[in-house]
Order: sequence, then C-alpha cells, then structure tokens
Amino acid sequence: MRPALYSTRIVLAFALILTFAARAGAAVEPRQIKTGVFTVEFWPGDEQIARDSLETLQQTLSDFAQRLPGGGQPITVTICRSVQEFRRRAGQYGRTWVGGVTRTPSGQIAVKAPYLLPQPGDYDGLLRHELLHVLLARNVQDEFLPRWLNEGIVMVLSKENRWGSMARLARMYASGRLIPYYNLDFAFLPLGDEVLSGDAYAEALSLTRFLIDRLGEKGFWNVVRAMRQEPFETALLQATGLKPGPFYNAWRDSMRVPAIIITAASAVSVFNIMAFIVILAWVHKRRRNLAILQQWDEEEWAEAGWQNEYVSPEPWAEEQEED
Repeated sequence: MRPALYSTRIVLAFALILTFAARAGAAVEPRQIKTGVFTVEFWPGDEQIARDSLETLQQTLSDFAQRLPGGGQPITVTICRSVQEFRRRAGQYGRTWVGGVTRTPSGQIAVKAPYLLPQPGDYDGLLRHELLHVLLARNVQDEFLPRWLNEGIVMVLSKENRWGSMARLARMYASGRLIPYYNLDFAFLPLGDEVLSGDAYAEALSLTRFLIDRLGEKGFWNVVRAMRQEPFETALLQATGLKPGPFYNAWRDSMRVPAIIITAASAVSVFNIMAFIVILAWVHKRRRNLAILQQWDEEEWAEAGWQNEYVSPEPWAEEQEED
C-alpha cells in the first residue's frame, strides 16, 4: 500500500504543477497601442484610459517640442492595473505614496491607473510629470542636474496641483525642519518615508520657483540648457554670481515673511472662525429685522395719511438745531 500511495502522491503533485503552469501560461498579457514615439501598455478594461493617456502624452510632447525636444527615440508607458504590478516594475520606488516611476535612459515609464491613485484627477499631471523626466534627461546631462531641481522643474512644467506645499513649507520653517541643501537630494532616495518625501518635494518646488523668479523665464532656461555641458553649480554661478549655499540661504530668508503670515493664519482656531460667522449672521439678521420694522412703520403712516409728513425719530434734535 505504501508504494501505491507514494505513486498517487507523485501523480497528484505533477498534476498540480501542470495546472499552475497552465494558469500561468494563460495569464492575461498587456495590450498595446502605438502612435509616433509612444507605446502605451494596458490591460483589458483600461483601453479608454490608455487612449486618453496617449492623447495627454502627445500634447505634452508637442507643448515642449521647442525647449525639451524628445529626439525621436521611443517612449513606453505602462498603465499598471494593480499595486502589485506597479511594485514589480517600480522596484524600491514602489511605495504607497508613489504614483509613477521613470527609467530615463530607456524611456520606460510605469504609472498607476487612475483608479489606484488617492486623487484620480491628478492622473494627467502624473503622466506629464513622468514624461518630462524623460525629456529633461534627453536634453541635459543627468549627472549635471541635481535631483531636487529635476523634480522642481518637472513639477513647475507639469502644473501639478500642490496647493498645500506652501503651508507645509511654513510649518517646516517655523519648526526648524527645512532640509539643508546638502541633504536635499538624498531626501528623494527610496529609503525615506512619506513625510520626508513630501517635505523634499515641497522644498524643491519652492526653490525652483524662487530660481525662476530671480532669473526670469529666459535666464532660467539658459541655466537649464547650460547643463548639457556643465554642472548646475557652474551654471548657477555664471547666472547669479551665487554658489548653491548662498542661493539656498537667500531662498530660506525669503521664506520668513510668508511663513509668519501662514503660521499666524493657521493658528486661528475653528472655534474662532465659527464664532465670527455666527456674529456676522446675527448682525445680518438684526439689520433685516430692523428693515422690516421700518417698512411696517412706513406702511402704517401711509394708511393714516401721513406719508408726506416727516417725523423725526428724535424730536429734540430739531429743537437743538433751531436754538
């Protein structure tokens, strides 16, 4: 009985192996649509998302054709239908708060499908963000472009909705939590947490806007183009006369007044705001009631035939005027 039982187990195990192999072979493969330099990979059910994505990608490529030409090399975008699929493609960057990753040398982009994002409406901005990473890498020397500036340029150009970044920076400034310049690039490494990553992106966006305001649009793009041949530090020094350290200090000093204002505004409690609203409502209601009472008085005087007669609410006021 034992040899027969042993043989039966071998047969069952072999059958299971064949079953799993068949299922793996029958796994649904991603589909593709291609237009120009773009190939968009997607899974069944996401075809409309893929077509809309392709339209956004083509429009972005056209918008920046003059300043950041794509070079005609292929770009592949994979729309991941699951968190597991995204993590498989993103590697160490497959964190919960990360929506997309880019392998700039090869033009490989992986993004979460809109229904996997906390804010599905940010999906188009996410696509533009990742594509602009590719375009930047094809127009500058990657080693010359600091990571913070890379992210800052992409955020500015993709017009992402980061409404809370200024309030976040104000809190960072007030609590002494601004990331020093020499640590800023390291804050984008996959080893960080969500809070540190959010702080780094907020700081990078503000620093980039500060650089644009200081140089103007033309001067800013001159610095970007210069990084085809020289490091950012050299391009910055030639454009502003400042090294990165003093530039960072100037930006930090510019944050003082906005930080004070935003911190003071955020210190106003919800109770105070509600109390103010209640007071405004009471004043409005009282004025409306007084207007109604005055209207009733006028109607009563009109019915009595005194509509053309002026009656002072303070008779003694006229006596004082006569005196």
